[in-house]
Amino acid sequence: MVAAVATAIAPIFGAASTTVATVGLYAATTAASYFVQQATAPKPESGTKLQASFGGATAQSIIIGEKETAGHWIYAGSWGRPNKTPNGYYVRVYVLSAVRVTGFKSTVWRDNVKDSLDETASSGIVNGKTFGKPVVGLKDGDEPQAWIKFLDGTQTVADDYLVEVFGGLASRPWTAAMIGRGRPMMIVTERYNKKAPSSTHNFTAVPQGMPLYDWRKDSTNGGSGSHRWGDESTYEYSANPFVAAYNIKRGIYRGSEWLYGGRNWPARRFDNDSWTAAANVCDENVTLANGSTEKRCRVGMEFNLSEEPLTVIERILSACNGRLVESGGIYKVYAGAIPAAVVSITDDDIVISQGVSGDMFPGRESVYNSVTGSYCEPENGGQMKAFKRRTNADQLAADNGQIRAIEMTLDYCRSNTQAQRVARFAVNDNLRLVKHVIPLPAWARKLEPGDVINWNSTRLGYVNKKFIAGDVTLGNDGIVWLAIREANPNDSDWTVGDEDPYTVGVYGDIVPSSQTFAATVSAINIRNNAGTPRRPGIRIAATVDADDVDCKALKYRVRLKDTGTIIAKGRDDDFFDEFGANTIDIAHAAFLPGEDYQVIYKVIPYSDRATGWSAWGAGNVTLTNVPFARQDIAQGAIGNAEIDTDAVTTGNIRKNQISQKQAMTGSAGGSFTNAAKHSGDDFVIQMNGAKSINNENGSLILVDVDITLAAFYSYPGASGPISRYAEGTLTLYRQDAGSTKQTPIRSWKVDAVSKQKKNTYSSNHTLHIKETFAGGDASVATVRYFLKLKWKCQCTMGSSGVSANAKMQVYWNRR
Repeated sequence: MVAAVATAIAPIFGAASTTVATVGLYAATTAASYFVQQATAPKPESGTKLQASFGGATAQSIIIGEKETAGHWIYAGSWGRPNKTPNGYYVRVYVLSAVRVTGFKSTVWRDNVKDSLDETASSGIVNGKTFGKPVVGLKDGDEPQAWIKFLDGTQTVADDYLVEVFGGLASRPWTAAMIGRGRPMMIVTERYNKKAPSSTHNFTAVPQGMPLYDWRKDSTNGGSGSHRWGDESTYEYSANPFVAAYNIKRGIYRGSEWLYGGRNWPARRFDNDSWTAAANVCDENVTLANGSTEKRCRVGMEFNLSEEPLTVIERILSACNGRLVESGGIYKVYAGAIPAAVVSITDDDIVISQGVSGDMFPGRESVYNSVTGSYCEPENGGQMKAFKRRTNADQLAADNGQIRAIEMTLDYCRSNTQAQRVARFAVNDNLRLVKHVIPLPAWARKLEPGDVINWNSTRLGYVNKKFIAGDVTLGNDGIVWLAIREANPNDSDWTVGDEDPYTVGVYGDIVPSSQTFAATVSAINIRNNAGTPRRPGIRIAATVDADDVDCKALKYRVRLKDTGTIIAKGRDDDFFDEFGANTIDIAHAAFLPGEDYQVIYKVIPYSDRATGWSAWGAGNVTLTNVPFARQDIAQGAIGNAEIDTDAVTTGNIRKNQISQKQAMTGSAGGSFTNAAKHSGDDFVIQMNGAKSINNENGSLILVDVDITLAAFYSYPGASGPISRYAEGTLTLYRQDAGSTKQTPIRSWKVDAVSKQKKNTYSSNHTLHIKETFAGGDASVATVRYFLKLKWKCQCTMGSSGVSANAKMQVYWNRR
């Protein structure tokens, strides 16, 4: 075929030569147009593994980069009694790759619906052994229904959960010897749920592929870093296309076991400069229309060990505008735009005695103005998705508006915008039509496939025109025949304005939301038989009609708003009774007056259909203020010791619980001199400013009194007095409205002077009294409280006296 092509083309200038037949214009495609050919050529079936394989005859696979996979199903079993269901937990184990991976995304795909694992939740545990994180989209209320546990392939012992629940089986136990070294696994545990259409689901995991050797990070191989070929502990995760291709070419191993690709090819067979340049191009950041950035090229791939390595590498190169050439047993690569020219030639460099052949006007059937195709979309579960057609507007106009498209399949490309960049380069590169085979002197033998030359030709009108070399052939006469193809460094140029908008569809059925029930939540008073409010409560009320026929009961939960602590929960089986009030009145010993609570509720149906809880925020309620009544506190049950001085303050008692506050102050005093006359006599000091307060049945009264006493006596004689003392009683009186009767409520004994035997004596005494007692009954509208200080003084001679200052505050709670 090469000879036929060569002889069918007339020489452009100079004589034709049969030597051309040894090269041929088709050879220019070896490195130049190879990209479009490899991206459009038929290949073995590839794509995302959405259904798990089963059986012993399935080829193993390897994952590089980030890639969805359902894995290979190797084990199943059931155990436990959840909700009293025998063997209610169903477990499946899948192997995801033939080599270890570096991690897993929390995203999982459940029956082609995007879901995730709740990484913040506690793992499921049986006898101290964990069986994974719960699947967010599979819950019955707050109860998880499925868990997934991942093993990355670095495990050195069998999974303790599988050994715990299946190790003792008589048939097919999971033993301690079943480790799965070097093989990442997915362990799925699902709980039987009679409400769900199916209790088992197909899951697709998203592993982050095997660690790869990167020569750029190896200080012994032209790079900088700790990577070392053959030492897998130094490898790292990478989705760089050329890092992936490099590892396949040199060979993929599991420990010392060869699995795929080359068999430990030496580093000298790889041109480090070109591989490093291509890998660095792929690592460049590209700005997207939304302002974010992404790496220029990345791959995500799963391939079977039965696939030809060259086929896998072709898919890698297709995802990054890559080219791979071999020259003298050395592999060189290129990515994206053509590199700089390595040599410039003119017409004078052409060996004039030989003919120069060219193909400048190829047939219309080989020229395309558009590229269509598909790529692997992560947001569609790794399924292939079409990207928008890319068209060269100038060529479309030249074709009179007729679209001539070529289709590309980018199996390993996982970005719509990356696919757009690849397609733009492909459609532009396809229009570089000019091909030549030119004879050059012996110095041209240093040229290699993939090199770029710059040609200035007066005869052909070329001014710094770029060509990329294909085959380089040395003739018997020392002439070098070079097959070249037109190239343009601007073909891969890309700006934000070149990006086409795109959307991602939703895979899976649209599942209707579970029924929620509309009700109102309010605060109520729980009353006694006399209709008196005794406790705060909560009412849930709703209007029930014929649409609520499949409603059996109403379930509820109550929590403190500030802390989220659940206070009460229960259900009412009469709520939906057609003859009932359609309400629930909730009382609980832990309900506090004036506190803020939240309520949720849900319908319990007769059928197995799913229902949902209402939202916490929709059921906010502040309870009423129902204070303790007299019936709640026995007379004298609370004394001085039970009430701290700081307990009764506006900081410790809500303001709306202090209905009244009255203050009284007063002072009085008295003295006498004739001891014989006053010996044993009494006198009374009554505090002024006593207040009347509104009395209510069941009130609680708190009296807070501060008293300062001063006592003195004096005897001018030469010898001390024989006996004297001053003692008193402080009494709190109550006087009902319309009555002159003063009823003592409380009394306290006060000793100011106690039989002192001194000529003169004085003292200051401070007394703080706090008392709580029940108020009056409802038959008396108002009451009046006041203090009396009654003193008894005795002195055989001389003089004595006493004075007092008091301050009293009265607090009480209304009903």
